Amino acid sequence: MPTAIALKFPSGHYHATAWGRHVNEGSVEWPPFPWRILRAIVAAWKVRTDGSDAVLESVVQKLATPPEFYLPPATIGHARHYMPLYRGNRTLVFDTFAVLDRNTELQVVWPDVDLTQEEALSLDAALRQLTYLGRAESWCEARLMERSTAATNCHPPRPGMAGADVDTEAVRVLTVDSARAIAQGTAPEAWPLCRTTLDLRNERWSDPPGSAWVTYWRRLDCFAGGASRRIEKPSKKYTVARFALYSRVRPLVTETIAIGEFACQELQGCYGLLHSGTASPVFSGRDSDGNPRQDHNHAFFLPTDEDRDGRIDHLTVYAEVGFGDGELRALDRFREFRQVGKNRPDIRPVLIALGTETDVGNHHLFRKSTKWESITPYVPVRHTKRRGGIWVDTAADQLCRELEKRGIGTMPRVIAQYERDMRGRRWVEYRLERLLGGGTHGQLYGNGFVVQFTEPVAGPISLGYGCHFGLGQFRALE
Repeated sequence: MPTAIALKFPSGHYHATAWGRHVNEGSVEWPPFPWRILRAIVAAWKVRTDGSDAVLESVVQKLATPPEFYLPPATIGHARHYMPLYRGNRTLVFDTFAVLDRNTELQVVWPDVDLTQEEALSLDAALRQLTYLGRAESWCEARLMERSTAATNCHPPRPGMAGADVDTEAVRVLTVDSARAIAQGTAPEAWPLCRTTLDLRNERWSDPPGSAWVTYWRRLDCFAGGASRRIEKPSKKYTVARFALYSRVRPLVTETIAIGEFACQELQGCYGLLHSGTASPVFSGRDSDGNPRQDHNHAFFLPTDEDRDGRIDHLTVYAEVGFGDGELRALDRFREFRQVGKNRPDIRPVLIALGTETDVGNHHLFRKSTKWESITPYVPVRHTKRRGGIWVDTAADQLCRELEKRGIGTMPRVIAQYERDMRGRRWVEYRLERLLGGGTHGQLYGNGFVVQFTEPVAGPISLGYGCHFGLGQFRALE
């Protein structure tokens, strides 16, 4: 049974420069090289799934066979821009890319490859974790197909094929040599297939080790058109953007609210540059007249420490109403933002996921559970009072009341309260007040709770003062 992969490019662009070519040559890698596809699969498999190395090795050996392609109608586009160099210098880059309909799929087909059920399930899981193919602006959605749905129109020489047809042309494609690309019995990190491009160039390799050039035949009119030039609205409602954060010194988890605010500020700036200085209603939480919204149907900026080393390493931007075209373009331009403290290095966000709550449903912020635990301090918005010798409006009372008001779960109740986070750090050590804005709050002290619901509740759950910037976050416990 043939094996086939479907690739969709939601932005309608495919950016990739072929090995051995310079970006300013104006040459587009088309079809996407199998060498590039397999490297992307290995990276997604190792970083974002828990698949075994033995299954991965078997899959890569099978997919090392040169595949055939169905290339959808496309055209050539380009952009010219200046890239920063050393000490403020810049260089002009001529960026050429393939333009195709964002709703069509490019298919990669191995006619004679048959995967086991375990291999197919693991491969599909890895493919669904791909966020881009080629350069980072080539947003990508990938999946394993049950069967190919289109006739291939780009393929290596077939048995009995004497030469090119009158309507085809030859193109060199970088494929995988399975005998040399995988060091059997070793971890994938040691495979020649997984050597970084920087290392290969520093060692002056003319071709990557473990690769092989194969002549493919593709249609002469592969860039003749057919892709819509009309700017369309995204066909999918995107509500979640996940970023990995990199810096020479990553911020402490105690600076959660400041990092959330600075990320929001930078995204607002990216949006404003694209829209003549106007503010995004999704990012800002303000209506068209500039008044603060009274609901929570705008973006949450949720910094998290996911390796539990005490430093923030991820940022999740969530908006239930969805990101519009302007917000998506701003997210694409989100390259760096500052952190608290003089002479602290900037933070560089890297987009690792863009989708819906369902797409990231296994993450602890989004999965369903009846029991949720604080991961950042909950700060009440009202002061606790003593009436008739009884404390009222306590933090626990306000927490349950806010859950009911926002329609989160049924019959919430606090079953535990504690003064430290999961790392043993006291809530009082956290920054508990905004740096860039106001907001109403009661006593500035943090609280940690475990909340129980009668029915499973899906996240994210972020409550109290500063909840749109990372305070009051909860994670699913079951």
